[in-house]
Amino acid sequence: MNYVAGQRATEIMNGFRWRWALALLAAGIWFALVVGRALTREPFIDEALYSLPAWNLSHNGSMGSPVIETVGSPNPGWSISPAGIRKHTYWMMPLPTVCLAGWYRLVGFSLFTTRMFTAVCMLAMLAAWYAILWRVSGDRTLSALGVLLIASDAVLLTRAAFGRMDVLSAAFGFSALAAYLNLRERSLGAAVAASQTLVVLAGLSHPNGGIVCGCGMLAVTLAFDARRLRWRHLAYAAVPYAAGAAAMGAYILQDRAAFMAQFFSQVGGRFDGLRSPLAALRREPLRYAEAFGFGQTSRAKILICAAYLLAAARVCWDRPLRRKYGVLLVFGGAVVVSLALFDNLKWSHYLVYTLPMFAAFVAIAVRAVPAGRWRSIAHAAAAVLICVQAGSVLRLIVAFNSYSAYVSAIRWIHSNVPRQALIMGDSSLYFDLGTTQLVDDIRLGYLTGKKADVVIVDGRYLDVFNYLRRDEPDAWRYIDHYLRDECRAIPLSAGYTAYVPRTSLVRAP
Repeated sequence: MNYVAGQRATEIMNGFRWRWALALLAAGIWFALVVGRALTREPFIDEALYSLPAWNLSHNGSMGSPVIETVGSPNPGWSISPAGIRKHTYWMMPLPTVCLAGWYRLVGFSLFTTRMFTAVCMLAMLAAWYAILWRVSGDRTLSALGVLLIASDAVLLTRAAFGRMDVLSAAFGFSALAAYLNLRERSLGAAVAASQTLVVLAGLSHPNGGIVCGCGMLAVTLAFDARRLRWRHLAYAAVPYAAGAAAMGAYILQDRAAFMAQFFSQVGGRFDGLRSPLAALRREPLRYAEAFGFGQTSRAKILICAAYLLAAARVCWDRPLRRKYGVLLVFGGAVVVSLALFDNLKWSHYLVYTLPMFAAFVAIAVRAVPAGRWRSIAHAAAAVLICVQAGSVLRLIVAFNSYSAYVSAIRWIHSNVPRQALIMGDSSLYFDLGTTQLVDDIRLGYLTGKKADVVIVDGRYLDVFNYLRRDEPDAWRYIDHYLRDECRAIPLSAGYTAYVPRTSLVRAP
């Protein structure tokens, strides 16, 4: 009897070791892909705008954004006024700035560490999803499979290596659901207070996160606990919102005019879907079409989209699954619909709020297959899905190293541009040039009269010039004359060209 018990214990320990070994292998592969993508992608303007106030806060104690020209909108067609932005950055929520500034103090500042902060936020989001799936299923295999599918999603994997605040917001939002599910049976008051606090943090990271995850939590709370709710629960929910509003209000009052100029001028068009909800819902597939490559030569991403939709349909159609995982269907439905209505721009950045749920539905559908040969086939199909998505990111890492072109441009600047020279170029150059000599002025001094010693034109500036040609023809004519007749063009690398004026401090070769 003791021998049998000992043999059983040995088998359990061996299985435990194998599970940990597989988990560590999967984590290692995921981390390698994230690092590889972070090291092979040139910096993007969003990453610079997101990290500038955090860098400034960590170095100078100010949440302003240096580098950005304060006269004229930072993009053609925008009604945003950057007035006061050198002291206060109001066109984004303050929580990511504070968190990222602390991260910089801990690990140092660079483009890579900026992207690794997002990777850490993605790990927090994956932990929240494991807690969610374990709570609703009680199946560790399903929970692990769901996390693997979420982590390997090509869109989410790429977002993990990109320095924007969306993943931080999503991590707070999904943690709200995890906290609610794990606390509601013991104390509904604690569940409401914890979940709504996390929703507020999601909103202070990005308004979309607070809106869509707030709608999701409201739907879940009313659908499953409406009879248990009392007036005191409303008070529990109101406290974190009051605290968040007070903190945001204190920051706004530091420069109310700058807040009005920056924040409200850039929300135009985002909520137009509320005026015509049916039109907004009809346009919502555009967000997914961009992410899944519809209209492109590759068909692999389209198959992934089909797998997500079929899995969601399977969970909705099957009555036992619908009952068991109804909380995910309610939360997911509310998030998908609210995102469609509240974000009329249809940007794929915000799929970080919806794709994890579709990946989780795939895990649920796979584990719903009866045990035996068909379940093994279903697990193999899920493994193929994971490998295809990871492989698509690996191909991007190997085939498209746009970071090398950026590095070549930076090396030329360091070698040929004196430190006292004024450089006009994209804000993303500040990751390696600093903020003392760089100005991001898309009109190249047309509104300010400033003259640069060198202008660095990249893909973003070329796109901006095309928009200026249509929207601001006078500014375009000035830029065209300046670059063509007063400067010498020096190709630096693929996508980067330096324009050196004749009177510049820079000695053009």
